[in-house]
Amino acid sequence: MPEYTQTQKAILKVLEDGYAHKRKELMDVLSDDLSSLSCLATMLTRMRKKMRPVGQDIVCELQSRQICYRWVRLLGGE
Repeated sequence: MPEYTQTQKAILKVLEDGYAHKRKELMDVLSDDLSSLSCLATMLTRMRKKMRPVGQDIVCELQSRQICYRWVRLLGGE
């Protein structure tokens, strides 16, 4: 399992149930100084780079006109 920061661990805690979560739910996890959309996007990009080599990813979905994120296991992954 890759090494994650405390903030990244908090995001994974929200996503670990396997359901899609609204962007606002992930924003609520971020501290006030990190709570912008660009910070969230950067955080997710860094997390994806760590996750993909071990067969996992965070995917973006559109549900009821809202952007949602889901933690998934990739086919053919470890």
